[in-house]
Amino acid sequence: MSWYYGMDGNSPGTCPCKGDGPNFYIGRLGGGVTAGGTGWEPSAPAAYTFAYWDVVGPGGSGGILPNQWGVDQANAFITAWENKHNTGAINGLTLFGDVEDLNGGWGTGDLPANQEVLSYFLETINMYFTYQGQYDFDAGVYISSDNWDTFFGSSYTSPQPFVLWQAGTNCPSDCSTAAADFPTATVGGYKPMIWQYLVTGNPPYGCGASQDLDISPYSGYQNSKWNPTT
Repeated sequence: MSWYYGMDGNSPGTCPCKGDGPNFYIGRLGGGVTAGGTGWEPSAPAAYTFAYWDVVGPGGSGGILPNQWGVDQANAFITAWENKHNTGAINGLTLFGDVEDLNGGWGTGDLPANQEVLSYFLETINMYFTYQGQYDFDAGVYISSDNWDTFFGSSYTSPQPFVLWQAGTNCPSDCSTAAADFPTATVGGYKPMIWQYLVTGNPPYGCGASQDLDISPYSGYQNSKWNPTT
């Protein structure tokens, strides 16, 4: 199997699996309903540059109903993507929602409300082409399997298709090991298309590292986006 290797956020330096830079890059455009902040450092051609957005759970909505809160965050993300696209910096059509503790609002214990925020966030992105007739986005989710179980329930399967970018804590010794360790279990009904793992900035690779790297099989990537895969 062939692989793409990538980086995300403020990952510094070159990509050790490529040497001259990553095959793809995923940068942060904002979170909640606010664009900007840290986390954007593109280092790949625009066709292979993607975006993620910190999705805030219902506990951080300020009283907005969960369905509307999901829609509002997705619309803010799309607007930020369009603004970056208009500068020529980004063309990747998979838009990832980052769902984790640091984004706030998910630890309410209200699984149905959490599910509703995520579902409407994904639906708004996935349906943008139908509504607007412009960009044909695929929604994605960056999440660990543990967070999925905690925030949405271990048996919850997303009614909205999404590209799974799975958060990882493994520390492969090299890129061949990362490929061999690539996760196969589904999360929310979908197989991972991207896996994030940690290595040191320079060889030898290993634990205790601070650099986020990503690996993705060529299968599942088409026309500047990944495809949701069950």
